[in-house]
Amino acid sequence: MNFDMDEHGYLVSGRIFNESEICNIESELAVIDRVGERTMLDYKWCRGLAQSLQDRLSTSIQGLADLSPVQCTYFSKNQSKNWLVAWHQDRSLPLMEGQIYDGPIRTKGGKRYYQPSEQELSEVVAIRLSIDDNNAMNGGLRVLPRTHRHGILSEDDILRMDTDDGVHIPDVERGAALVMSPLLLHSSSKAKSDKQRRVLHFTFHKKSGYDDDT
Repeated sequence: MNFDMDEHGYLVSGRIFNESEICNIESELAVIDRVGERTMLDYKWCRGLAQSLQDRLSTSIQGLADLSPVQCTYFSKNQSKNWLVAWHQDRSLPLMEGQIYDGPIRTKGGKRYYQPSEQELSEVVAIRLSIDDNNAMNGGLRVLPRTHRHGILSEDDILRMDTDDGVHIPDVERGAALVMSPLLLHSSSKAKSDKQRRVLHFTFHKKSGYDDDT
């Protein structure tokens, strides 16, 4: 792996799933037709995949073994479904069944989300598993290293930052993963090539609302 998670806010793994395993995942994804499906953990195979990610990365990511998957979103970018995303932090988490929260709650795709504290977000780990090679040409993720150290940023804070300086677009090969803090500023551009860019974005946190036996 390269880069240091604490220092830079992200790292890129080597290939952790082989070609056969990725092909099996592709078979499962063939029935998903939304470009941003947020409810992937409703599928048992996806929960099993989350466990495999933990098993294969826990020796490299401190504390990952103690967390649980709380969300997985499937992104599929191509020339017919092409978009860009402005600089932002991931500041929402799904509200688990039975979880008590007194603040504002938003609903997206039938799921309820809340805004955790900075401390809670600092304990979250996001893992983006690349189903295809992810790079600058096919709209791969852009990150601003070390911005996770600023804590929760307002929209005005983000607008005032020099987002043209120090931008990284990590090359993440098929079967590898980008691991990041949700507080790291990130964005993406539209794809410039006809190469597909598919990603499973897992969020790991200390709470879990899923029964592994279902």
